[in-house]
Amino acid sequence: MFGDVVRNQTASMAAELSGSANEAETANSEAEKAGKKAVTDAAKAGGLNAYNETASKASAR
Repeated sequence: MFGDVVRNQTASMAAELSGSANEAETANSEAEKAGKKAVTDAAKAGGLNAYNETASKASAR
């Protein structure tokens, strides 16, 4: 999830520098969504007992 945030923020900066406000806004919005999802996922209880399930979900993204 954190990678999605960084990737979208970088895209937002690149779009802003190129003068494309619409693309910058879209990338910024996607970064915000990814950040919120990361916070939600981090709040979930985790442990090695759920490792396989968690790894499967992560690899499906």
